[in-house]
Amino acid sequence: MKNPILPKTFKLEEGGMLLKSICLFLFSLLVMLASNYLEGGMFSSLLMFTSLLFVASGIIVPIFIAFSWQEILKILTISYSSDSVASSSEYKKALTFFKLLGDSAVLSGIVGFVFGLISTMDRFKNVELLTSSLSVAIVPVLYGLVVKLLVSYPLTASVQSKIIPKDL
Repeated sequence: MKNPILPKTFKLEEGGMLLKSICLFLFSLLVMLASNYLEGGMFSSLLMFTSLLFVASGIIVPIFIAFSWQEILKILTISYSSDSVASSSEYKKALTFFKLLGDSAVLSGIVGFVFGLISTMDRFKNVELLTSSLSVAIVPVLYGLVVKLLVSYPLTASVQSKIIPKDL
């Protein structure tokens, strides 16, 4: 079943959508990092491995509770394949998957911020330590928002563009 909504020039060969997504993700991330640097920020202040682990685990756990490996592979095939044919229930499942991915990323980032805030308040003796600790505490929220903005939204749009309205 062909998608009548997108012109042929926007369709990519098999695997091309994945490469395009990765390239655009890296480009967007690079632009964000460059704008932070131009404003006087440091790259090292944005790179927190523990925050990344916190957000990643907050994404992985709900995803694997709600979906099996086979369902995840089918959803990724639907979203990245240009000629993938799926039922409306599979498209709905894919939309649910990407919504869960984005929402759990943001929520785990917020939980990571609360953990960081608690740790910051524990060290409230010095005001200079307070400001640096707050900047570290907010990094998981940034990671969650980046995942939602650069991963969840584009993949949701990819799946939604393949849903053919019954009117057409």
